[in-house]
Order: sequence, then structure tokens, then C-alpha cells
Amino acid sequence: MAKKTNFSLTILSVILGITAIACLVTIYINTSLKSQQIESIYIVTLISIIGLILIHVRLLCKNIGSSYADEKKEREDSGVAKVLSSHKISEEILRSNENGTQSKYLNSRSGKNSNKALDSGEKELNETTLKKYTETRDKLREMAYFDSLTSLPNRRLFTEQLDLLIKQARRTGQMLALMFIDLDNFKRINDTLGHSAGDSLLQEIALRLRRCVRESDVVTRSTSSSLRADVSRFGGDEFTLILTDLESLEATARVADRVISSVTKPVNIDDKEISITTSIGIALAPENATDVAGLLKSADTAMYHAKQQGKDHYLFYNKEMDAANVEKVILERDLREAINSEELKVVYQPQVDIFNGSITGAEALLRWDHRERGPISPSRFIPLAEDIGLISDIGEWSLKIIGEQLNKIKQIIDRPLNISINISQSQFNTRLVEYLKEMNKNNLIPLENLTLELTENILLESNETNLRLINSLKSMGVLLSIDDFGTGFSSLSYLTKLPLDQLKIDRSFVLNLFNEENSGNIISAIIAMTSSLNLELVCEGVENKLQCEFLGSKGAKLFQGYLFSEPVSGDKLSQMLKPGFYLDQLTLLKLAETNN
Repeated sequence: MAKKTNFSLTILSVILGITAIACLVTIYINTSLKSQQIESIYIVTLISIIGLILIHVRLLCKNIGSSYADEKKEREDSGVAKVLSSHKISEEILRSNENGTQSKYLNSRSGKNSNKALDSGEKELNETTLKKYTETRDKLREMAYFDSLTSLPNRRLFTEQLDLLIKQARRTGQMLALMFIDLDNFKRINDTLGHSAGDSLLQEIALRLRRCVRESDVVTRSTSSSLRADVSRFGGDEFTLILTDLESLEATARVADRVISSVTKPVNIDDKEISITTSIGIALAPENATDVAGLLKSADTAMYHAKQQGKDHYLFYNKEMDAANVEKVILERDLREAINSEELKVVYQPQVDIFNGSITGAEALLRWDHRERGPISPSRFIPLAEDIGLISDIGEWSLKIIGEQLNKIKQIIDRPLNISINISQSQFNTRLVEYLKEMNKNNLIPLENLTLELTENILLESNETNLRLINSLKSMGVLLSIDDFGTGFSSLSYLTKLPLDQLKIDRSFVLNLFNEENSGNIISAIIAMTSSLNLELVCEGVENKLQCEFLGSKGAKLFQGYLFSEPVSGDKLSQMLKPGFYLDQLTLLKLAETNN
């Protein structure tokens, strides 16, 4: 490093040097010529020499001090570099060793290296630098092992700790349980309320899972690490829970019950009350698997089967589930091919006006005639289509077929005939509205003859998105119906607030009309209510004349069920549209009553 030069002292030194030389020359000349010596010359010479000596001494002292300061600074910089090098933040710090002693590794090694560096004369290291380093190290560690949204351990920490716990359980012979927790229909929350509401819901669920697990239920920490992974966010809307030192399956079942009870309590987000259910799969180690991948696979399989049994449920894994899982994969593959291979078809069940015997509408139903297995029940493949995200594609294909049928019917009869189609929660979105607009624009479907049957859950979620979709459909001329009325969380408020056209009594009330005492009273109340609200009422599931007579006596008009017709093809429906097609059948029913 270049030294800073004092120019004033240098100039003075030069002047004094010249003066001294001049005086010495003068003295030499006088001595040679044996001239009279002048005492003043000796004085000036002496002063100049002394001045030169003082100036050089000062400059020398200053240079020595500057060199020492530079050397000290370089030594300090070297000390900082050494300590930071010894404390280097790298993947080695964030990687657990094979014995799972990551926390111990971090603390002991960093402390040992720090002490060694400080003992080497590097105690001058600024405490602020060390503090910043520690904060940065902890932040990186947190980012690597914890979920940023819920602050729960993430998948990486979970899998590392689960691996250690499985090994420990194998050594001690104790039982370990893994719960795989999935929130049912979480995608619907994001689609209807937005991702911000979805994130808030996940944060609340994470808090509830923490609270509902007591210390006595779980011990999920390595003896050599302070990291914990009792409840973890595995990803998306999936969580995991590890239970160790279990004495019985009943203890695991109690925890699962507590988790379900906690999760299903309503959550208030943005002044809206949201309810969600959960499905839980449980796998045991070492009984079901002896490694992380196997245990996760078993728990995930059990969770899927719990979801298939109606959701808000838990199941323990068993080997029979694997065969069913393979069956699901095959069925999923075949369902994706079913549309193009023409295995799917749309059939129609007529809706009959019992006062004149004419068909006023029909419900479109989806059927799958598998090329090898034969007919597959809609209760089996419709939920599968929803799970794999294929339901919207199938729905759009169905609407295209229905549009073609409606256009054919308009050419046959000169009166309105409505075709209704069921819309699930996962289908009720902007994509549906845009698809219908495009079809109507291209004259592919007469929207004024289309009725969409919505579930009560869709209508109860009267959020801004749902209301906008409902109003858009009504402005396009689409008719709206409530499907399976009375089976959900029925609310009279949405019947008066929403622009509805039709209500369908669930077939379970009709089937139990004479088996359950309250079914008849409920049906009578529903019929009276729809009449006062000027809503069209359809009674589905009518299968015998007693049901028909009771409903007719209470004022019901439109019937749908096997008493009149099973679901038929579009061509056959077209042949049944002449006025009074069922009039003779209704007359025979009345004659039968008279004869009895």
C-alpha cells in the first residue's frame, strides 16, 4: 500500500540541505584561502544540519507507525476471512449426517472452529459480523427445512426424521404410525374464493393440527437433534403426522378422530364461514413398510380409499388396497380413452306432466359401457373423473351431445322441451360459462332449453364468484335448478335471493315415503313452499303408483322415474314427444285404483 507523503516537510528538508551544503562550501573556500572565518556561517551550518536530522527522524517515525497500522489492518482482515471461511455456509452445514446429528454438527463444529480462530489472535473480529453470520445461517436453515406459509416442517425435514424414526423403531421393536392427511375438495376453495383465502385456510389448519396433537401422543425428535417433525406440510393441501411409541391401534384411532374433529370445524375467512372435510390414511411401521417410500405409499393408498368411502374418514392400510389401487389406475387410463372410443354415451330420463301425460323435459345422464367390463356405474366413474381432473372435459363433451339433441328436437316439436344436466362443484366455474357462450354463439345449443342442476352446496356458498357465475348464466337464458333438495344444508334464504327456476325433490324422500314417518310431511312442506315461491317442482325417483298418487294429491305435477320410463337414447326420446304420450298409462293407473 502506498504511503501518504508529507510534502511540506520534504520541501523544508530540501531547503535546509541546500543551505547546509552552501555553508560547508563557503567554509571550505575560506579555509583554503586562509581567509578570516565568519562565525555566523558556522552557526547557520549547524542549524541546517540539526534541522535536517530532526525532519528525517520525524519522517522515519511516521513511516514506521503507518506500516504498523497497515500490518495490523491486514492481520484483522485475514482473521475475518479465516473465521468466515471456517464458518462457511454451505450445503455441508445444511446436510444431516448419516447418524442424524445435524443440529449437533452445526452447533459443535461452528463453536469449535470459532474458538480456534479466536485463540489464534483473531479476537478482534467484530461481534456484529458474527451476529449477522449466525442470523444468516439460521435463516438458511429455516428456509431449507420449514414451510414458509405454515411454518411447519417441510417434506425434506419430514422424510429425514421419518427415516431416523423408522430405524429407531426397528431397533427397539416399537410401533410407529404415519398419518397422511388430505383436505377434501381444497381446489374448490382456491377456485371460488381465491388463493389468498386458500392460504389463510392452510395456515389455520396447520395451527389446529399443532394444537390437537399432545406431547403424549407423539415423540418425533431425534435424540441428537432439536428439530421436530410431528406435524409437517407434505405439499399443497397434504399434511403428515408421525406417531411413535404406540401401545395400540386404538391410540392412533383416537388421534385420527381428534384431527378430523378439529379440521372440520368451520373457519371464518374474510367474513365468510368455510367448512372443509379431511381424509386420512394410516400406515404402520414395520408392519406395513420398513422404509420411508414404502410407508408413504401405504399411507397415501389408505387415504385414497378413505376418500372413496365418503371423505371425512380415516382408514388403516391393508394389502387388499393395493389391488384396488391397481384397479383404479387401469380404470383411470380407460376413462381417458372412453370419450374418443365412443364408450361414453348420454341417455335421457323423461319428466312427465301427470295432468296431460306429455313429456315436458328430460334429465341427461351419463353412461359408460366399457368394452371389456360392460356397464360401469356413474357412482364409480364420476368421482374418479373429478379426482383426476377429467370432469370438465367430460362435461363439455356431454353438452355438445345435448346441444345436438336439442336442435333435433326443436325441428320435431313446436313447444319448449328442457334438457337438464347435473353440474358438480368442480365444474361450476368460468370455464363452463365461457364454453356455453361459445356454443351459443355458434348455434350449437339453444340455451333457453337448457337447465343446469346445481347442488345445494354451490348455492350455499354465495360468494362473489358464485353469484357472478349464476348471474352470467341467467343473463344468457339458462335455467337453473336445485338438485337433490333436502339432502344438504338446506337454507330458505337462497331460494328467495337467487334467480332459480326449478327445484327437484331428492329421490330418497320419495323412496322412503311410506317407510319413514316424516318423509311425507317433508315432501308436503316442500311442495307447498315451491308453489308459494313460483318455482317449478320435479319429483324424481317415482317408481310405483302409490308414490305417484300421494305426490299428485299434494299438488306435485312433474314426475321422473322408472314408473314412466328408464333412461333412453336421444332417438327414442324424440319418438316419445307426441302430446299425451303417457295419458293412457295415467288413465290405467286411475282405473286400477278404482278397481281396488
